[in-house]
Amino acid sequence: MELKIKSRENVHATLDYGQFKKVLGNREVKTKGVKWDRLCESMQKHGQLVPAIVDRDFYILDGQHRLEACRHLGIPFVYVFTNGTTSAEVIGDLNASNSWGVLDYINYYASRPVVNAASYKRLQSLLVDFKELTPSSMIALALLKGDGGAAYTKAITAGRIVFTQQEYDCVRGVLSDMKAQGYMSWQRENHITSRPFWLAVGFVYRHPKADPGRLIKVLRENEDKIPSTARVKDLLQRFSTLYNKKLAKENRVYLDVDYEQGRYKKWVEDETA
Repeated sequence: MELKIKSRENVHATLDYGQFKKVLGNREVKTKGVKWDRLCESMQKHGQLVPAIVDRDFYILDGQHRLEACRHLGIPFVYVFTNGTTSAEVIGDLNASNSWGVLDYINYYASRPVVNAASYKRLQSLLVDFKELTPSSMIALALLKGDGGAAYTKAITAGRIVFTQQEYDCVRGVLSDMKAQGYMSWQRENHITSRPFWLAVGFVYRHPKADPGRLIKVLRENEDKIPSTARVKDLLQRFSTLYNKKLAKENRVYLDVDYEQGRYKKWVEDETA
């Protein structure tokens, strides 16, 4: 049953709650607790003051708690459509305090029929399977392109990331080896979860001469020699020292030097050629 609200343009109200869809992987709706009680009390008294945002396929971009409150109270659910687009860029515009974070954007694009959905699904899969890493650390490791950590966070929200199957397989292999050797649990217990650390690891596995397996081994064997927080260059210098120990001169790598001279940009060009 669709209700018309004549006083507000492009605002709809309905009692047909079942037509709306939840974005796969979005935050769970909590229908208990102080916040839920306050929401229901306010909406029972005043109605739904802020419309929810839905796309043209009736996926809820902002307002899933309001939907559940309306369903619970038996009152009309009020919503607006995005302006001719399914872009997640509009999420949170009506209520900044509930705006989506990076994970919400990843889950949104992974569940929608967009060009880059496969890239988002790959990243989503890593975040689900390797919870030892924070989202920002995983993004730094998986999507590293030059110094593009912050830039790629912006790209994620705009639906523009490219994370190929080859890159995914490589990252998953590195993380699986780390996990199998117990390094993932150790680094979490010791709070080695900083973005610079995982950026440094990302540079290593992209280096044309470095062996990620050897890096994992030396990190695991030298746990007490890895600082919990440091600059990327300093971490790469430490990685190089450990990596090159007892290694023939022709096989040594100097990650910090290559990083400082910007050679990582060439690694990326080779990787994407």
